[in-house]
Amino acid sequence: MSGVTEVDPEGSARKLRAKRTNEHLKLIASSLNTLSLAVVGAAFVIPGVTSLENVRWIWIPVGIVLHLIAHLPLRLLKSED
Repeated sequence: MSGVTEVDPEGSARKLRAKRTNEHLKLIASSLNTLSLAVVGAAFVIPGVTSLENVRWIWIPVGIVLHLIAHLPLRLLKSED
C-alpha cells in the first residue's frame, strides 16, 4: 500500500484545535503589540504637537512593557504536527 495514507480523525481534530489555539494566541499577541505601538506613538505625537516638553515619558515604559507582554502568548503556541 505505498502512496496511500490513512486518515486519522483524532489526529486531524488535534491539528485543527492546535491551529485554532495558535491563531487566537497570535491575534492576542498582535493586538497587544499594536496597543503598545499606539501608546508610544500617542506619548510623542499628542504632546509633540505643542512642544516636546509636554511629552509624557511614563508612557514609553508602559508601551515597552505591553510589547514584552505581547511576546508571552507566542510562547504558548502548540505544535501543529
